[in-house]
Amino acid sequence: MAGSKSWRQYVGDDGTSYSVNVDESNANATIGGAGGNVVLLPIRTTNDPSPPCSLRKRYANTYNAATPNIKRKFYIGTTAAQLAAAAPGAQISAPIYPGTGDTAGPVSIWIISSLRGEKSRKPPSITAPDTGLTDGTTSQ
Repeated sequence: MAGSKSWRQYVGDDGTSYSVNVDESNANATIGGAGGNVVLLPIRTTNDPSPPCSLRKRYANTYNAATPNIKRKFYIGTTAAQLAAAAPGAQISAPIYPGTGDTAGPVSIWIISSLRGEKSRKPPSITAPDTGLTDGTTSQ
């Protein structure tokens, strides 16, 4: 949203860690949980691979608590605390942009209106059924 990007850690539903290049203002947003506020996408500590192009990260659609017509999307990251806290009606804290000059505006409350889970394409099957035609080939 503000232009500055950084590499963060995202853990897929299958437990695989990925390095994702995302907007810092959205990645640094916090969500409340049992252990207090946690960052949505933590800074990566290992050099994980990029996610496959078929992977669509899970995210929350939100609206600003003070001005409901302002909408924003936040990727939901890696820990069980983040996923447990992310429910419709839950609150995310993040700054509003633009602020004054090239700085962030005040921190605002964003209300989760809906969640979208992770999506990915299924890999093609390894074998294909034989058509049964007498073409001289056999099934794999």
